[in-house]
Amino acid sequence: MNLQTAQQRQNERRRTIPEVKKQRAMYYKAWYETRGRGRSQKDKESYRLWALRNPKAVKARQIVFQALKSGRLEKPEKCVNCGQRRKLLAHHESYDFPYMVTWVCFSCHPRRRNN
Repeated sequence: MNLQTAQQRQNERRRTIPEVKKQRAMYYKAWYETRGRGRSQKDKESYRLWALRNPKAVKARQIVFQALKSGRLEKPEKCVNCGQRRKLLAHHESYDFPYMVTWVCFSCHPRRRNN
């Protein structure tokens, strides 16, 4: 407990030193320019173009999200293909029926989509 408190105080002192603040600000600015915001802008543009080409898919995704939020649809804990507890994706066999989803994990989703 004492060691943790000492480390917290040391970290707090480091945050208040003007030189360290400047260095940290420069580091994060460079990091965001190369990895962060630039990449997310590219991803946003890519998604925007995909959404223009796939309006039914966008609408189905929105309906599933709203149904999950309101409790009309429940997400299971396990993947229906492999049975593992992972992050699950809602796979639509047809976007015409947005509530009919199959819950698959990230690794099973491409196989499901290609069949």
